[in-house]
Amino acid sequence: MRAAERRRLSAEYAYQAAEEMENAGIMRVNGKYPAACFHAQQAAEGMLKAVLIASGTDSPRVHHLEDLMVRVPEPHKTRIFQHRPKALLLEKYYLPARYVDALGGKAPASVFTLQDADDAIAAAEAIVAACGEIIGPQARRRGASIALSATANGIAAAPAPGSRRKRGRAKR
Repeated sequence: MRAAERRRLSAEYAYQAAEEMENAGIMRVNGKYPAACFHAQQAAEGMLKAVLIASGTDSPRVHHLEDLMVRVPEPHKTRIFQHRPKALLLEKYYLPARYVDALGGKAPASVFTLQDADDAIAAAEAIVAACGEIIGPQARRRGASIALSATANGIAAAPAPGSRRKRGRAKR
């Protein structure tokens, strides 16, 4: 894959990670704690894949954050591995936040709490921020500059000053 295509694909992953963080915040505010945890995990996964692609490493089709972290090349691996405990926390939310049978027959909605959502979002924000520092504060996506900006509900996709969003609903 050429460098330009890697930059584009990395930016797509970063953009989607920002959307996942926003979704996690929305789900948290609305009391949908399992969904908040799942979207937080997805945000961290997406940003780790963005780092891999931007670094010239192929992104495998895996969902385990630690497996992705192991593939991050130096000099970035050391920085990313500082967040290993957060990644291991998020790993716990990938399946159980969605499947009754992953919780021994209990509905995720009856098990996950506000504290779980807050912990997941905080862990994902740390990983997303560390990855964002590696790939850069702005990415180009289909001609529109997208910046990752902190909001009250986590990280949200926001058009960079002077650019226009090309699709999707308006952001708050």
